[in-house]
Amino acid sequence: MQIISRTAVTLVVLLSLPACIDFGRNRQSMTPYVIPLNTGVRDVSFLTLMERETFMYLNDVRTSPERYADHLRDLEERPGWPTRPESKSASARSEERTGTDETVPSLRNREPPPPFKVSKGLSLAARDLVQDLGPKGLSGHKGSDGSSLFERMTRYGQWEGKTVEILTYRYKEADAVVTGLLTDRTPTGRADRESLFDKDYVIAGISCGTHKTYGTMCAIIFAQRYKENP
Repeated sequence: MQIISRTAVTLVVLLSLPACIDFGRNRQSMTPYVIPLNTGVRDVSFLTLMERETFMYLNDVRTSPERYADHLRDLEERPGWPTRPESKSASARSEERTGTDETVPSLRNREPPPPFKVSKGLSLAARDLVQDLGPKGLSGHKGSDGSSLFERMTRYGQWEGKTVEILTYRYKEADAVVTGLLTDRTPTGRADRESLFDKDYVIAGISCGTHKTYGTMCAIIFAQRYKENP
């Protein structure tokens, strides 16, 4: 996670590599659980299908946290969840279920903020990182040339206030990306969860793509204010 403020630039780089929850084989049996995109933007063709679905899930949990808590409990009953590619041991499964046990009460007590509006500029800034690091199998918030989140954002617009970048790896499905963010019990994961419900963040950008080492990578940027370049 990387947090930046216009008035006082603070970088907190905490890398999280959450486990994979792959819903691909059960996707046909899943009940659709998304709300409208709520972008405030008519043309979202710059987003891929997975990016669009992930954005919808982000807004779903942000605006209806109690309903999403029920969704998490429902997922526990689905075959194959949770799963880790590196381990299917009882201890690994217990750890992921413990993350759900921690998250559900938190969601039930949340005051829902307004939905995010999607930003093309922030999405392109996120895409720059994914397309740079993914093919090289790298991770982190800095580009391979040392470029920062701030530099990537200013390629496509001007930002003010605070902003945060969240990175996920290995998740192949949109619902899994958001579920992973919510149930990650690491300090980074808990901070990411707080950012998702931070009412100061009103604009978001997202990019997901292939990663040489982890298979999939997503970069999500939340911002307080962002003005797109003409």
